[in-house]
Amino acid sequence: MVKKTDNSSFDVSLSNFDFSIRYLRLWISNLLGAFCYMICITFLRGSGSDMNWVQRKIYLYNVTFGLYMLDWWERYLFNGLVVVLMWFVAYNGTRYFSELFKR
Repeated sequence: MVKKTDNSSFDVSLSNFDFSIRYLRLWISNLLGAFCYMICITFLRGSGSDMNWVQRKIYLYNVTFGLYMLDWWERYLFNGLVVVLMWFVAYNGTRYFSELFKR
């Protein structure tokens, strides 16, 4: 929020920043909760299933993102975009942290 003061300068409030930090914390806690739920379901599930651990993870990924209803070429396209995005995040993350630790 920007407030105009008497001397015609603008004062920037951090209330929007605090609001976004709260939502970021909520999002991270929900993500961690979903991850813990996925791990608990994976390990507490009975051993009578026909799938091994890797096949269950692939199945969970396909069901979570709705890839099971796509054609094979759409799945390959989506997975390719996910791989490129993860490479981009990992590459830039390593560059950022290497610069951060050099200081």
